[in-house]
Formats: sequence, structure tokens, C-alpha cells
Amino acid sequence: MNLQSDYDSICEYVPSMSQFSFKQFTWARAIITTRNFGAEIIGIKEDLIVPIADMINHGRPNNCAWSYDDEQSLFTVTATEVIWMF
Repeated sequence: MNLQSDYDSICEYVPSMSQFSFKQFTWARAIITTRNFGAEIIGIKEDLIVPIADMINHGRPNNCAWSYDDEQSLFTVTATEVIWMF
């Protein structure tokens, strides 16, 4: 599937979606797909949106790791090396 067919399918099943243009849809989809985190929750792989966390870890290679702690019900980010702030 491509973005246009995704947009068309959503508009077909959710008619109110058509109030947003295809351009707006592609912008929103790009925002979500570039800011989500993959994590396992109770043994199931999930994509998570974690406000603020998406603004960290812009370095390559990654200088942190993330996971979801089932026992504490929280998302954790851990530095994997010393991170210098300038």
C-alpha cells in the first residue's frame, strides 16, 4: 500500500477524515512515524508515542536505549555512554 491508498481507505471508513487534505495527512503521518518508539509491553511489540522523549537521542550511533518496564508501568530511557551537553 502507499500513502494515497492509506488516506483513501481511512476516508472511506472514517468520512470525517476527508476534512483533512492528503497533504495534511502525509505531514501528520511523517510526524508520527519519525517520533515513535518500538518497545515490548507484556510480551507484545508496540509502537509508542512518548512526549518529550522524541526530542532526545538525535546522535548516530544511538547513545541511549529505551524500553518499557511492565512492573512499574513506565517507559525508560538509559544512556549507553557519557553524553556531553554543550
